[in-house]
Amino acid sequence: MDLHISLFGKRELLVGWQELLEQEKIPFEYKGENRKNSSGINVLVDSVLPKKELAQRGSKAVWVVELDKQDTRNTPISKLPIKQKGNFLIIPRNISPKLRKNPPDRIEILRLLRKVLIKAFALAKLPYIHCWYYPQPSPTIFLFRQDIDYVEFRGLNNLLKLTHKFNIRGTYFVNISGEEEFDEEIGHFRLAEPTTPQRKEILLTLIKHGHEIANHGYWHWVFDDLKENLNNLRRADQYLSNLFKVKAVGFASPGGKWNKSLALAMEQAGLLYSCSGLSNGGFPYYPFLDK
Repeated sequence: MDLHISLFGKRELLVGWQELLEQEKIPFEYKGENRKNSSGINVLVDSVLPKKELAQRGSKAVWVVELDKQDTRNTPISKLPIKQKGNFLIIPRNISPKLRKNPPDRIEILRLLRKVLIKAFALAKLPYIHCWYYPQPSPTIFLFRQDIDYVEFRGLNNLLKLTHKFNIRGTYFVNISGEEEFDEEIGHFRLAEPTTPQRKEILLTLIKHGHEIANHGYWHWVFDDLKENLNNLRRADQYLSNLFKVKAVGFASPGGKWNKSLALAMEQAGLLYSCSGLSNGGFPYYPFLDK
């Protein structure tokens, strides 16, 4: 029996499962919409139950199926009933595709998908083996990160004193424009002149104490257009280089927002990592965009 998980259905509906399996480091393969080449454990996201496979209940193959049932639309994710029919485990709503939009209930969705996956492995009489979240005997790592939407002297001074007291070095994602200081309600508020260059002294002190300075964009905004996102990243990078003589290798998206053009812009800007909203409720992984 193949130990990898086969994914069936439209590719855009399976991104959530790909994210989960990438996080867990469980082998998987996308098989398309034709369900002939199934494996020991299979996942299908669709609107109807596959009657042909359901009729073959003698098969050892286990299926996890997400069905879009109208009567569960108002049921909280944590209370969705997982039904079993033979070797079929049925989730009565298409919840995994929501992960593409980084929803507020992301944690609950991932928790439920992981729970169903563990049950599927048990049904197939296979051990659920995944990459352990806290490697042994390695010590637990505490990561401290802070977005600087605008330079606020008192807050940064207090953070600097506290981190120095406990010998903690953190990463500060710096936005250059500083427009968030003046208006956080009306959206993208553009200042004629950026405020961060006028208040660089405290940031220079952070660097002196060994803290990392990273990119939070020139504008505190995520654009839909690749060119605008790339310009936003490069413009911020230029300021960070000129003001602080640092080459930022990390990025945090303003507001935790994420889209395809931003991901492509990050690649073209040569950034090595992102600390953004996609990791909420899970562990680091590679997001899936166009295969």
